[in-house]
Amino acid sequence: MISFVVGALLVTLLIPLNDLVLLLAKKNPKMTMGIGFGMIAFDMLITLVYGFLLKNEMADNKLFIAGLLLAIFFAMVDKIKKFLKSK
Repeated sequence: MISFVVGALLVTLLIPLNDLVLLLAKKNPKMTMGIGFGMIAFDMLITLVYGFLLKNEMADNKLFIAGLLLAIFFAMVDKIKKFLKSK
């Protein structure tokens, strides 16, 4: 079960990174067209590095991956809420 929690802790890295990209887009409106690609690229990079670094340390890889997927889902929900609020 700890593998699931460690995987889900990825959300603590994804949400501040998404906030930073959104803040940069608000400061420079010309960058808004690339915000989607930027968020996807940064999220993918952070998730892959986090996953590969901790994959060998986890007892149950399936639960770890499930935690990663949950973190990605929560980060996506947070992104949608912030985009809707920013309009």
